[in-house]
Amino acid sequence: MKVNRLKAFTLLRPPFVSVQAPGRGAEGQDGVRKAIPKVPSLLFDLELEDTQAGKENHSDQGDVESVLLDVRSLVDPWNHTEYNLQVHAKVARADLIMSGRGMEAADLAAKLRRLGHSVAVRTALGGGWGGACLRNLRHTFLTCTETDRSGRTTYIIDPKFKEQFEIAHPTKRYMRILEALPEVYVGTEERVEELVELLALR
Repeated sequence: MKVNRLKAFTLLRPPFVSVQAPGRGAEGQDGVRKAIPKVPSLLFDLELEDTQAGKENHSDQGDVESVLLDVRSLVDPWNHTEYNLQVHAKVARADLIMSGRGMEAADLAAKLRRLGHSVAVRTALGGGWGGACLRNLRHTFLTCTETDRSGRTTYIIDPKFKEQFEIAHPTKRYMRILEALPEVYVGTEERVEELVELLALR
């Protein structure tokens, strides 16, 4: 813990200090020794404030770490099929950027189709509540239906997911959380809604 010891501003006095008026005895006119209460130490107050600030920073740090764990659990692939789709989406995105064609959803969909995926382009019109981000955010994304041993699953592929949460003048705390988000999101609709709700609380 870092403590500010501003000794130049420290006022320390004994519990009681005798006060004697000029020309009078030690007991004063009323025969009672005068005393003033102890002046509080500014050093102690500063140490107390720094201790409290340290506790708050530690608590905030713990909260950020907890949020980061939740974010990773929602953005990391949950099975081999999802992992394979995520890798293909990242490779296709990188190829589009390298070619200078930008990051259009239709171009990404075309590349994923050539890799054997069943992909459709969707456009969100906005509206809705809570974590239903596909209805809250006005943008274009992809859906991809995959079939494996567990059955058919529809995944969301958002090529501009991270930029949906970029804000002006973010705090350091928010920046740490933002850095944990993938440029391209690949996952189920249920998980992306959980993720948006989690981020909305930050």
